[in-house]
Amino acid sequence: MRKTSVSRRVAIAGMIAALYAALTLLQNFLLPGSASAAIQFRVAEALMMLCLFSPTAIAGFTIGCAIANLSSGMSWDIVIGAFATLLAGLLIYATRKTTIKGFPFLSVLFPALCNGVIIGLEIALYQEVFRWSEFLTFGACVALGEIVVSVVLGIPFFYLCKKINIQRYF
Repeated sequence: MRKTSVSRRVAIAGMIAALYAALTLLQNFLLPGSASAAIQFRVAEALMMLCLFSPTAIAGFTIGCAIANLSSGMSWDIVIGAFATLLAGLLIYATRKTTIKGFPFLSVLFPALCNGVIIGLEIALYQEVFRWSEFLTFGACVALGEIVVSVVLGIPFFYLCKKINIQRYF
């Protein structure tokens, strides 16, 4: 791993944050609710695979998620959503070397797990009365959307990143 300057890492994190926020906001503009409802397919989440290649991406996604969640109108969603993204990114990076036939299968599941539990809980707590059934339902819906995005878009994106050796840019 080569040494990268701090200013370069900050610039890369900023570009990732901007890309994540822009894709999410564009998706919400074109298909309202598709990136911010209980059942969400946030296309920008596929880019989380960049966390497999560098911890710099984790900061970018955390900031990008906070920026994208500004449009939700719920101040706690900015912090809670960003925390879920931060946790998922840290777990992706921590488990990147745990592979099945060269693919970091476990890492791909963390966005679904973290967002399913944390965002599912956030949505359930937003209701007037907390119900475990709602938490499990909302959590499962969020996790399902994350899994679909991770599998359909994230896995091909991962292999594209490997093919072009994206790690050299970090």
